[in-house]
Amino acid sequence: MDYEISNIVATANLGVEVDLNIAMEFLRTVGKVAYDRRKFPGLVVKIGSGMAVLLFRTGKMVVVGGKTVEDVKKTVKEVLRALYPALSGLPPTVEVQIQNIVATANLGREVNLERLSQELPNVNYDPNQFPGLIYAPGFDKPTVLIFETGKVVIVGAKDEQEIASIVEEIKKSV
Repeated sequence: MDYEISNIVATANLGVEVDLNIAMEFLRTVGKVAYDRRKFPGLVVKIGSGMAVLLFRTGKMVVVGGKTVEDVKKTVKEVLRALYPALSGLPPTVEVQIQNIVATANLGREVNLERLSQELPNVNYDPNQFPGLIYAPGFDKPTVLIFETGKVVIVGAKDEQEIASIVEEIKKSV
């Protein structure tokens, strides 16, 4: 069973305070920029690839919508490059921390969720509340939603190895 990453959420910290009004002008080279502090305390940069960067006055950034870790890191570098002339004390690189990877997969066949709920540990299955089985294999591990159609959604992974590992575990269980 192959999987496809649908979203990566990452954070980074520039380590300096940012004047968002000034940053807005420099970030127009990266993507479409919006900033209205009455509605949201950060600057939003929408990038053509479907990604978005949220930049806050504190210098903290959130990157969403990435499909690969490399794309996320590349986007952070683009933001740094665009801001470099505007901010004194800006480091040449920053650490990017992956917070959440969401992936989808398809088992290619229907799944008996009632049976699976009896066989897997740490599951929550109540078809009257939610149409899928929620498998939470343990603390600090991804959570898996399994649907009768064979569709699988994996949330909370920190790297692709976690996704591959949980996909193998699911394949063996169903």
